[in-house]
Amino acid sequence: MPWALPALTRLRAGKGAHMHTLGVIFDMDGVLVDSKPAHFASWQASAADRGFSLDQAQYDRLFGHGYQVFIRELADGHLDAEAALEWYHDKEARYRAIVRTRPPVMPGAEDLLVALDEAGFGLAIGSAGPRGNVELIQQSMREGQRFRLWLSADDVTHPKPAPDVFLACAKGLGCAPEHCLVVEDSLHGLAAARA
Repeated sequence: MPWALPALTRLRAGKGAHMHTLGVIFDMDGVLVDSKPAHFASWQASAADRGFSLDQAQYDRLFGHGYQVFIRELADGHLDAEAALEWYHDKEARYRAIVRTRPPVMPGAEDLLVALDEAGFGLAIGSAGPRGNVELIQQSMREGQRFRLWLSADDVTHPKPAPDVFLACAKGLGCAPEHCLVVEDSLHGLAAARA
């Protein structure tokens, strides 16, 4: 993300009486951490344990959707909500076990956080992932303390593409939504940011 650094830091948040408080809200997966391989491995292993298969092309097509979409396709609609939720929790536990051994922080991400924080921007995480994943990455990042708040899908009623998590981040930062920049990598996330 070094490309973003000059443009963002030139804004110098909070300088001068006419300036508004500015915030930068980051998605987590695919933006701050390269989590896609770990998510693929955990989906694939948890599917195999249940007698289902997942290949790379199928995963790439489903990536960015909620667990319900994954499970509905992989199980061809043959699981009830309770079994689907149990599968999801198992999959996320496997993901955290993989990431815990080697946190996949994106190159340059922490340098960008330092520069934005020192320039006066309020920083937040607005993730579509569950709270356990967000907390694990928060603890794994060397510069994680620079975020004023970390919000997950568990903290809002409506997940992305609804804007709830980003609106909650803006409120928590004390910023008007129009004074926040969202850094995203998925179509659902971009729709949420625009909304």
